Amino acid sequence: MSNKTLVMTTFEDEDSESEIAAGLGALALTPTTLFESPRRMSLMEQWNEYFQKGTLEDFQRLCVDLGLPGDLPSKTKCRQALGGVHVNIKQSLACENKPHEVKIFNSRNALVRWTRKNNAFFPTHELPKGSPLRRLLKIMRY
Repeated sequence: MSNKTLVMTTFEDEDSESEIAAGLGALALTPTTLFESPRRMSLMEQWNEYFQKGTLEDFQRLCVDLGLPGDLPSKTKCRQALGGVHVNIKQSLACENKPHEVKIFNSRNALVRWTRKNNAFFPTHELPKGSPLRRLLKIMRY
């Protein structure tokens, strides 16, 4: 026969129970916060968070982050400037210190080689129309 003891605390009145519960209110945890690991954002989600609504200011910020002038007067001018930039989007999104840490490649072939070597491809499906991503993405064949 095993010796197991059950300890049970009872409260004499409701006030003492509510005082204890109020004191523990700051410690309340839910099971979902204890065991959920933070979900990694997809590259498209990272892009959407970075680029936001796609205003002229967002386009200009992107230009500055890629080492281009930040005073281009229109989205069209920004798109035109972005067409000549060889950058890996995945790598640039991961940079904390833009534009200093962003790798700008001298040629499309250099970008392709680096992208393949580092397996840093950006998914091309479901690209929004008018997005500067269409200008930045390069065909990975040569």
